Amino acid sequence: MTIEQLGEESIKHGEQLKTLFGKVDSLTEKMNAIESLTLSVQKLAMSVEQIANNQAEDRAEQKKIIAELGQLRDAPIKEKADTYDSVAKYVLMAIVGAVVGYLIKKFGL
Repeated sequence: MTIEQLGEESIKHGEQLKTLFGKVDSLTEKMNAIESLTLSVQKLAMSVEQIANNQAEDRAEQKKIIAELGQLRDAPIKEKADTYDSVAKYVLMAIVGAVVGYLIKKFGL
């Protein structure tokens, strides 16, 4: 090859090298963007997992509160039923006592 041809080849190779380095820089930027996106997705996944765990805990707490509210709602009804049972028991005892007293008086014991 002549010096002229070598010069042209050298210029051509220099241009090719500039093009390749430009492509490498572009790929490096894209790779950095992908890495950043990957980290963001990982953080998002951890946040979603934490939210799901919190929701599960909240649901368990809500079920517990609902059960306690049911007990509180039913407590007055049970209290009234217990009071009714006590009153009914004393009324029945009074009636039985009156009947026994009447029978004792009637038969003179």
